[in-house]
Amino acid sequence: MCSPREWSETNVYHCYNQTGPVQFEGFRPPVPPQVLIVKEVVESMSFPVTLMDITGLSQFRKDGHPSIYSSVLSNEEKKHPEKFGDCSHWCLPGVPDTWNELLYVTLLFMGFTK
Repeated sequence: MCSPREWSETNVYHCYNQTGPVQFEGFRPPVPPQVLIVKEVVESMSFPVTLMDITGLSQFRKDGHPSIYSSVLSNEEKKHPEKFGDCSHWCLPGVPDTWNELLYVTLLFMGFTK
């Protein structure tokens, strides 16, 4: 999650209308522990599995987090979508499409054409 210093406005504490990527040089998004666990499990499997790690695809997006899916919103929070909006599903045009295209091309190259 990014802090407001990476956002275009210093007094903003949410992702509303923040659609550009994080652009300061020192930002290195952390690798979620779940990703490391999945990679470890996949590498230890005896059946060949290909893991397409797309985690970094949206880590530089200020609006790339599932705010309303992390907890149930109260009625008061629902009245203020600019503060509690679901950014990962509504502010990320193109990212899910990119995931789908990467999967499609991977399947084509692996020979799954039928």
